[in-house]
Amino acid sequence: MSTAPARKYVLDTNLFIRAFREPAANAELQRFHLLFAPFEFLSAVVAQELLAGTHTRADLRKLQRRVLNVFARRGRIVAPSARRMGTIGDRSGRPRTTRRAGAAPPFEGIWERRPLGAVVP
Repeated sequence: MSTAPARKYVLDTNLFIRAFREPAANAELQRFHLLFAPFEFLSAVVAQELLAGTHTRADLRKLQRRVLNVFARRGRIVAPSARRMGTIGDRSGRPRTTRRAGAAPPFEGIWERRPLGAVVP
């Protein structure tokens, strides 16, 4: 008898940013970590976006200690494949040629979700 594979989660940059700024969002993210830590992964793209958003050395050290190092120690950082990087765009894989008002940045959500079987909450 085989069991279904465990669902894997890759969190979006916006979830981390909200948690850094809002105590209620932080509490919600901490609850998620508590329940789903064994199934959580960090996208290298999200890590890069978070690194780019640091403004001080103290912010950088906190990010490294509280987020990046935690995922790195567990070998849970995933990166987009070259194939996926070449198909940045809409969900059909067609490149996005124009940017709609209020649309997500082009790099958001491009990591390998299908082969990893990950869900972006």
